[in-house]
Amino acid sequence: MNSAKNTIPTDLLARLMLTDAAEIASWRANADQQAMLPKIELGAEFPIMEPFSWPVEVDSIYTHEYRFSDTLALEIARQLSDDTSISVGPPMLAALDVVAYTGAVQRFFEYDAMHQPPIKPITDFWIAIASARHDLEEGERPFAITAIGGDEYWSNIHVSGSFDQVTQGIKQWIVRETNEYTPEPPHTERDRVDAGRVFLVNVSTAARRLIGRAQAMGIKIVENEFVIA
Repeated sequence: MNSAKNTIPTDLLARLMLTDAAEIASWRANADQQAMLPKIELGAEFPIMEPFSWPVEVDSIYTHEYRFSDTLALEIARQLSDDTSISVGPPMLAALDVVAYTGAVQRFFEYDAMHQPPIKPITDFWIAIASARHDLEEGERPFAITAIGGDEYWSNIHVSGSFDQVTQGIKQWIVRETNEYTPEPPHTERDRVDAGRVFLVNVSTAARRLIGRAQAMGIKIVENEFVIA
């Protein structure tokens, strides 16, 4: 009889993530709290953000046991948020939001299955979010107020694939977004749409590092699942 299971407890997750259980508990507390907050309409005085989807597996919310997909979501977020001494990414909770929004874990699993054996420069899987700043048109604001104020709003797109596919997708979106929403001359500064920011994350790198640490700890991963005796 096979007694192996596909999940690991919080203490083992902490060792695998090179952190401690208290830090993981803080991420969980925020995730659980957001999951319980009611949603309200955009444009309200204090809009509530959509909850981020971590842990990825619903069962983890109740058991505090984590699958490989949950752990990979954390690894991607840590890679996105970590201080490199040159620049600092978004806070960990915001990084988890990015991972959930892009569907990074499931998209990586699907992509990886089609590219074996991997050739890193060509087949590494990337997730990106591109954002543009828009001037608000006359009339009622259809979007929630952000830190940039009440006169502008963001539009966003997420793309995934190889590095070449991602960068090409971002370029095409920026051109399309700018051309569609910026009127022909003459137009004023209030009519502009400008590319504002791009996040790029190599999901394959996160997966390789995570799998390497797991193997060093004697944890097997088979078909994107932990196999624990």
